[in-house]
Amino acid sequence: DPMFGPGTAADPQLAPGQRLKVNEARLESPLHSKVDDIGVAYTALADDSSRDMQRREAALLVSTAEGYLEDENASEALKTATDSLQKFRDAGDSNAQHDALRVIINAHRLESELAFSNKPVEAERVLEEEYTKFAGKDDKRGTAAMLLARAECMCDHRQTKTSELDDAENWARQALTTFREIDDKKMVATALLELAHIHSLKSDANEVFEAANEARQFFKALDDKKGDARALHGVAYSSIMQRKFPEALGRMKEVLAMFKDLGAKKYEAFELCAMAEVHLQDEKPLRALPIARQALSMFRELNYGKGWEAACLLAVSRSLIDKHQTKQAIQAVKEGIDRFKQINDKRQEVFGLEILADAQMAADSHDDALESMDRAIEVTREIADKHLEIDVLHMTMWCHMGLREFDKAVDQMEDALVLAQELGDSLEEAAAVHNIAYCSLLKDEKKTAIDRVEEAKSLYASIEDKKGEASSCIIAAVARTDPDELETAVEQGFKAKDLYSEAKDLPGEANACKVLAELLLAQDKVDDALQMAQRRLDLMQEYASKKGEASAMAQLANIYLACENYPKAEQAAADAKKLGAAVADRRAEAEAQLLLTQVYIGQSAGRPAPERGAHPLEKALRTASDAVSLSGKSGDRTLQATARYWRAFLLAQTGRLPDAQRAGEEAKAFYRKAGDDRGAALTLLLQGNIANSLGQKSEAKGYVESALELASKLGDSALEDDAAKLLDKIEGKGAAAPVVQVAQIEAATDQAQVAEAAPVASVAAAPKGLDPTYVRKQLMTFVKDVMASDDELELDSPFMEAGMDSLSSVSLMSMVAKEFQMALSPSLVFDFPTVRALEDHLVEESKN
Repeated sequence: DPMFGPGTAADPQLAPGQRLKVNEARLESPLHSKVDDIGVAYTALADDSSRDMQRREAALLVSTAEGYLEDENASEALKTATDSLQKFRDAGDSNAQHDALRVIINAHRLESELAFSNKPVEAERVLEEEYTKFAGKDDKRGTAAMLLARAECMCDHRQTKTSELDDAENWARQALTTFREIDDKKMVATALLELAHIHSLKSDANEVFEAANEARQFFKALDDKKGDARALHGVAYSSIMQRKFPEALGRMKEVLAMFKDLGAKKYEAFELCAMAEVHLQDEKPLRALPIARQALSMFRELNYGKGWEAACLLAVSRSLIDKHQTKQAIQAVKEGIDRFKQINDKRQEVFGLEILADAQMAADSHDDALESMDRAIEVTREIADKHLEIDVLHMTMWCHMGLREFDKAVDQMEDALVLAQELGDSLEEAAAVHNIAYCSLLKDEKKTAIDRVEEAKSLYASIEDKKGEASSCIIAAVARTDPDELETAVEQGFKAKDLYSEAKDLPGEANACKVLAELLLAQDKVDDALQMAQRRLDLMQEYASKKGEASAMAQLANIYLACENYPKAEQAAADAKKLGAAVADRRAEAEAQLLLTQVYIGQSAGRPAPERGAHPLEKALRTASDAVSLSGKSGDRTLQATARYWRAFLLAQTGRLPDAQRAGEEAKAFYRKAGDDRGAALTLLLQGNIANSLGQKSEAKGYVESALELASKLGDSALEDDAAKLLDKIEGKGAAAPVVQVAQIEAATDQAQVAEAAPVASVAAAPKGLDPTYVRKQLMTFVKDVMASDDELELDSPFMEAGMDSLSSVSLMSMVAKEFQMALSPSLVFDFPTVRALEDHLVEESKN
């Protein structure tokens, strides 16, 4: 589920699993219930005066027991159901015994759930004991009832292998066959719901639909409205699994109305929370937010814990983060944590602290996130929950990774590994080893990464976790990108792709395609790389993720750029930008804008600057300036730094050296804030070039020496060599500088992957005229002033359509003429009717 993924992953293609596991606390589901809803029938039996008193008393007891179960009072449900069982046995009512036993087993399941046990041990003991008895007496209904309970208990396990899910499906089908044979419609419907749940765990949407839809028919025939609502939820869930969100939401609205009519507030709140999550999956946070808040309010009124309030709080926080309102998200979560403290719900306090850290990381406040995690660790140790402590350690790892403190991130996973081994939890052990490998890769310790990831692959294979094994193969592939190991890397990439495909994980398979495209491109297999990138795009379209499509389209643009197919690269980058804009993904928009910058740089290569008129790189400069603006809305400091780097570079290339100096200082500051030493070193080299071109030898030498120091610290020999050559040139030892060449970037915003431009050896003579960036800024200010509006005006929005009249147009031209000391006609707003058009005209006129 994308909504539980990281807010700011260090590298999305390798992100080692989900940050937040709040959803794991929500143990019940309309498809996987612990209540058979037999209370109405047994209440009617208790009220039937024609029946003997013993059966009526037993019926009242089992009905009461199920009421306790509905209220999640496990001890009273168990006691009352046990009393009813004895009475039914005395009365010789075998069917009622089966029903009472299922209440007893469900009460034991509830006890295990409330104790956060790994599996319902006592429930399984009881059902196996009774199964043996029923099978020995050839009691078909009793045997079927226990087989169904066996399947339900298997699905309660904290970890369930694929083969175990196959067993659960087999038991449920056997039970279903028997219930059909004896024409027990209620139990047929109940078994079908559990089958739908099992198929959901196996990611089989069509089977979920078939089972849930058939269950609906039986519940309708029984006039069981609650059962019908639960089954319809299953039908809706099958649509969610197929990413058919409008269809799913339409059905969920029906379910919501049905639960509301029944007065089932817990289920009503559950459905609201689920609807909010669907809107988030559909990348529509504006629609998710009010629904998430309504669900949160209802769970608070019900005072219902078990992680549901925290789950709603997560949906609220995620909605605000996706709306780029991180401050509001942090405040909302802090208020939620205060409530958890007031009601002394320690587990939900931990969940709240994890959600808070997620929001703080999205706000680039990683130190604050670490403080939240320190408190979370304290609380988990207070309640002595090692599984929850492991979850917190994973979250803490992400905080350290955001600060690029990879050694500390590894320490967290080593602690998690020890706890997992103490618990005998193979899944958590595999996850910890996997993440150690991942962190080692980020530290550029490839041998360690390869050794640990092989261990992770074996662990995941032993527990039949194909997704975990596939993710491990991705790390193995990226760790083997040296030229002599590329074939092995590609093999690992294809293995990952196949495993994700078998697991029906579309985003996972798309990530494998992304890695494969990069590896194939490194082998100069351009057509194969394009084919893999296109497959990634197709998968994201099937997955109905505009963000995913934007990222895939950007990769296509990168590949076209690498083979200098500039028209196709430009089209793909423009499409990526449109896709990002469609879901207000500022990061994707800014990345695409930087790709367009690279396209225009490439198109200008070798074109000399004319004595008069626009410089060939002016278009690239304008695009880079727009990227700076877009990156500011993304909250990503590395992206903001990269955009500023390219603007500084292009200002220098077009002769605006003082402006380039200022832009370089901004880029360096952002790289330092992001903890990106390599980006800072590259910027220092650029600053050294600029200062040298201005004749500022001392300053230039200082910049390059600082870059050399950083390169040495990073162990980057290529960067050290570039710095040394530039230093020689500044000191007059080097040969004449080569013609400037700009290396294309592979991905504009990858961590520590700033596009490496060759040193600015010579700078074209500065063209006369106004700075386009300054002109644009002033025009935007003047337009706002004359129109008395705070709204942002798009660069290509016509003035008149935005509300400008003849009087304000005269005022605008008067302000512009005074600012730029130019004689201008008031009618220019009609000849150049947008900010961009007027800007271009003013810049051109100023050169003449």
